[in-house]
Amino acid sequence: MKTKCLLNTFIRRRQLPRTRSKHSIQRERRGTSTVEFAIVTPLIFFVIGVTMQFSGIAMSQNVITNAAREGGRVASLHRTTSTEAIISRVEESLEKGGIAPELATIKVSPDDMDGIARGEQVQITVTVPLSDLPWLQFIPLQKSNLSSEIKYRRE
Repeated sequence: MKTKCLLNTFIRRRQLPRTRSKHSIQRERRGTSTVEFAIVTPLIFFVIGVTMQFSGIAMSQNVITNAAREGGRVASLHRTTSTEAIISRVEESLEKGGIAPELATIKVSPDDMDGIARGEQVQITVTVPLSDLPWLQFIPLQKSNLSSEIKYRRE
């Protein structure tokens, strides 16, 4: 009888899986969470940083385009006779948008506004180097420019 009882005990132990305590499982899981956090956190910060940089580029492009449009509106009026008025309007608009006007290259074509008749085109081009913008410091785009070209007809 004793042999039978020992045999049953041995068979039961072999068939039943070994269970670990909840404490050891939680400790093991906590270590896994720490490793996952250490891997994922830098990736999240990288994605957030890149998103902020490209948002800054999009905002700067919008400011430059709006400044060129403002210059085009001034140029399209028939009473405007000088390119200085157009350039000062573009610079004022750039400054309101947070871009220093001295960073921009502003071209008005044709140079002489007196000789333009109604219906002829006036072209304003505004160009700003990306490397000069203060909020774009982490993306290496040293030789890239943001520019906008607007064509208006003289009224």
